[in-house]
Amino acid sequence: MRAFANRPKETQMVEMVLAFLLGQGILGSVFMFPALAGMFTLPALLSTTIPLAFCGIWHLIKSSGAVRSAISRLYRDFRNAPLAWQITTAFLAFIFLAGGCSVAAEVTDDARAFYMVLPKVIAASHRLEALPLYEDFSLVGLLAEMQLAALFMLGMPGGSVRLFCWITTLAGAVILVAISKSAGLGRRGQIIALSMLVTSTAVTWLWGSGKTEFFAASFGLCAYYYALRSWDEDSRKHTVLLAGLFTGFAIVAKLSYLVPFLPGVLILLYWQEMQKLASTWRSRDQRIALLRRCLTAAMLFGVLATITFVPQLTKNWMLYGDALKTLGGGFQWFSPETTRRIVLTYPLVLTYGNYWAQLGNMSPLLLAFLPLALLAPYPKKPWNGPVTALTTAALVGMVIWVMLFPGVPMPRYYLATIILLIVPASWAAERFSKMGLISGHVVWAGTFLILLLFYKVYSPIFFNWKAAYRNVVAEQAEGVPSGSEV
Repeated sequence: MRAFANRPKETQMVEMVLAFLLGQGILGSVFMFPALAGMFTLPALLSTTIPLAFCGIWHLIKSSGAVRSAISRLYRDFRNAPLAWQITTAFLAFIFLAGGCSVAAEVTDDARAFYMVLPKVIAASHRLEALPLYEDFSLVGLLAEMQLAALFMLGMPGGSVRLFCWITTLAGAVILVAISKSAGLGRRGQIIALSMLVTSTAVTWLWGSGKTEFFAASFGLCAYYYALRSWDEDSRKHTVLLAGLFTGFAIVAKLSYLVPFLPGVLILLYWQEMQKLASTWRSRDQRIALLRRCLTAAMLFGVLATITFVPQLTKNWMLYGDALKTLGGGFQWFSPETTRRIVLTYPLVLTYGNYWAQLGNMSPLLLAFLPLALLAPYPKKPWNGPVTALTTAALVGMVIWVMLFPGVPMPRYYLATIILLIVPASWAAERFSKMGLISGHVVWAGTFLILLLFYKVYSPIFFNWKAAYRNVVAEQAEGVPSGSEV
């Protein structure tokens, strides 16, 4: 992050998480070259990671005072909050930590066939090759899989490797809070946002199932964050560069993000320019100055985003002889009647849909709190602020996705875009909760009740404490053991 010293600084905790996710993208890209050369060995891995680990430890030691100050501020905010919200915050933190039980979660079929198998093959053979019977599927970006291969090479069991997906989810949750804070949400709004995230099964299914989609979502949230922060004139250059870097990582990790995610990032990058261009269209000099500014940002953004594709293009060229070859598929999974029903039921399908391969839904709080925007008091500021920009970016991305892929209601294919909708929903809920005593109780009761029901209903799946304990104290096969194995 020192290469982008002029970027806007957040709290030390957020800065460490941003650096952690940036390191994931860089290491996942770097690991691909020795793996393609058949030199992905333990000495090569240790020679790369040990110096970086020492640098990270040194940075943590230097930042320990700032971290303690940040924790102290959080504790003061917790103490000053009403008792009801203190209970909600404590229970929310418990659910996030209990997600560590995903070390014993059941592995999904495609994870058992590809996402967890390929890293094991890379670690055992010390080289990256197309997985037999899944040759075409090996075309996808492998940023997450290369990191998992490194963990397997270090001797970690499968459950511990899958736990890395849960850690990445925690990092993504911190970035969601940072976006919410930048959009003007207070602590209550941030707690509501985290509650929506953790009660979305589209997110929690990815904790320990072996699937790697949340790596792309975390990169995407970082790109949204820096695109939003690029409005600051003094730090615009470095924030545009970081937005381009994280956008490239997100699209490499999940190519489907190219459709709904990239337009949203560009909307945030050029939000202020679009408004200025509309108001100064008759002035030729100002129009040319704005166009030059947009062109400069596009060049910086495009260069960094393009660089992230170099390892992916190299991999496809070496393995398939075609750098631009992509995984085919028209996403024609349902009949025209079913597809029509999916389109007509948006956005309900994202929360209550149960279609083949959907693998989870978004939180019902998202649908419950978004309409509160019609009742919540609006600030006296203009309506073109961060919340409006984030809402526009998310909705435009979703509309483009539905138009191009109407029969694909799977949130994981554009998870970062849907998660972005959590911010305006939380903003509306927070403002509505402060209208009066009754409205405050309604929002709190809805949030706490959904958290409680979520934990109660999904305890056998996501929070299996006994299976997690057995996994920690004794070697165990992948997934929760069957009845005959207990």
